[in-house]
Amino acid sequence: MKKGIFMANDTHANILLNLLIREYGCLPDEYRIVGFDDSPIASEAIVPITTIEQQIDKIAYEAMNLLVSQMNERKKENLRLKQKSFIIE
Repeated sequence: MKKGIFMANDTHANILLNLLIREYGCLPDEYRIVGFDDSPIASEAIVPITTIEQQIDKIAYEAMNLLVSQMNERKKENLRLKQKSFIIE
């Protein structure tokens, strides 16, 4: 079974990958590095990085709709916005 190292974003995942390759010459077979933002760097890395897509446009649109709705209704309730994420390998 593979072990995953989850990084906050693809840039940090790529930095970790470069450090591992510089130090050990490769990414050990039992590990995968996973980034979180599906930036172009994920597919352009020395070894492609698994990444989780964020639908930024959709998240921003929904967040603004929630904010405007709360402002118009003068509500101060906490709301959560759930989005589907996709793993890209």
